[in-house]
Amino acid sequence: NNLRDKDSVAIVTYGGVTGVMLNTVSGAEKEKILKAIDEMEPGGNTPGESGIKLAYSVARNHFIKNGNNRVILATDGDFNVGLRTEDELDSLISRHQKSGIYLTCLGVGMGNYKDSKIQTLSKKGNGNFAYLDNFKEAEKVLMEEFTKTLYAVADNVYMNVDFNPEYVKEYRLIGFDNKVGALRDSLSVIEGGEIGSGHSMLALFEIVPTEINKGAIKDHYENGKLA
Repeated sequence: NNLRDKDSVAIVTYGGVTGVMLNTVSGAEKEKILKAIDEMEPGGNTPGESGIKLAYSVARNHFIKNGNNRVILATDGDFNVGLRTEDELDSLISRHQKSGIYLTCLGVGMGNYKDSKIQTLSKKGNGNFAYLDNFKEAEKVLMEEFTKTLYAVADNVYMNVDFNPEYVKEYRLIGFDNKVGALRDSLSVIEGGEIGSGHSMLALFEIVPTEINKGAIKDHYENGKLA
């Protein structure tokens, strides 16, 4: 309902059979878009590989120069036909990385939900990721935070955190359990990928100070005081 006349949208499905549910139409044709959405039904296997390839093909055929060209993938990440491993998905998406087409992944569902696969897709596709566990969250991501989700202002953003070993003995980056090898030596390189309009990056570390630095840290809890 919020699409502009100059916007264009197509719908690709891959439940059982991969196909184009709605050929690319103008944002002005809202009735046609809503009708296609209402007619969609879940069912069959999920051939993620062919679905993703077809979506990128449609996006390339209707590429808008200097526009916001994006594939929006709504999935539980359980691709049970075709490419299945994260390495295979990584390779598939990486081939489209420099095409000027961004990838937004919307995680849905419970039970067999594959979070790490979806994060791999969004990272390699110069895109972003959101988990929609209810209708309210979907409204927040796709309506209230629409520009943050769909409009990129920077690509391949990295955050480098360099600890001085004289003062920091050990450290742990919190929240990167899926990113094996994210930390090495005293330097942590955190890949943020695409940054949307109004988005920010946050790195939270737990550290163990060295003996040199211990005197500079007041531990009020051990002193029996409120922090």
